[in-house]
Formats: sequence, C-alpha cells, structure tokens
Amino acid sequence: MPYITSVERIGIGKGLQQGRQGSIILILEVRFEHIPHKLRELIRKIEDYDMLYTLMVQAVKVQSLEAFESVANQYVTEEGLKLENTK
Repeated sequence: MPYITSVERIGIGKGLQQGRQGSIILILEVRFEHIPHKLRELIRKIEDYDMLYTLMVQAVKVQSLEAFESVANQYVTEEGLKLENTK
C-alpha cells in the first residue's frame, strides 16, 4: 500500500465531503425540482461527514422539501449552524 501524506489525506476527505454535499443537492433536485439558494449554501457549509451521510439518507426518505428543511434545521443547529428562512 502506498504512503499517503497528511496533505493528501486532507484532500481526499475534502473531496468526499464535496461529493456528499453534491449528492444531497442532486437528490433534492431530482425529487423536488427547485432547491432554495439558502438551503444549497447551508448544505455546502456542512463539513461533518457523518452529518452529511445522515442528511443524504433523509433527502431520499423525506416526503417533502419542507420536511427535509426541518430535519436539516435539527442537525445543523446541533453543529452551531443555523438554517435561515430558505424560501
């Protein structure tokens, strides 16, 4: 197995984070068409990989965009970010 430097490890993590952020946005776009700009910005600010995974699962499961926003509010508030009015 080749050696991976800490800089490479950070880059890989950042790429995974951005991929998961993009997946959440894509799922929401496919399911609900229009995604408010502020909700997109919020998703892009989230760095916690586990939280992004949880939100990606919720994006698939929720019945409405409003329900997703409610779930996102719950998780994001715990991390110190706040979801302002996304409409």
